Amino acid sequence: MSGSDIFPLGPVDQVPDGQVRRFEVGGRAVAVIRIGDDFYALGDTCSHADYSLSEGYLWPEEGKLECPRHGSRFSLETGEPDSLPATRPVPTYRVELRDGELFLVLDSGDPGGGEATAATTANNNNNTTTTTDDTTAEGQQR
Repeated sequence: MSGSDIFPLGPVDQVPDGQVRRFEVGGRAVAVIRIGDDFYALGDTCSHADYSLSEGYLWPEEGKLECPRHGSRFSLETGEPDSLPATRPVPTYRVELRDGELFLVLDSGDPGGGEATAATTANNNNNTTTTTDDTTAEGQQR
């Protein structure tokens, strides 16, 4: 896969169904979300205030992650906010599932903030609520 960096996140159970986990990947904080067999990844910092989205509330039926600070909700697929005070999207990243292992794909030249990139589902389908954990890309808890 030319132009991309792939980071292992660990076994699929690193992110239980209905939960959000924070990973440090390629020098940036990423919130990885699981809804059933679908996985999404967003930049973990709210575009309105410097606050961790992985500590927020997951709206699985709506495909949104809510910032715990001021309540802006971000699309898991596009990173776009649907409510104020946030007006700018957070970046999105691809998550791949291979043989029971999760991988985060960062495209070269990806700014890692501000603009949404591609949608972020892995290769399975289903549906998911929230708890957080601060984990490195190697699966080590902080």
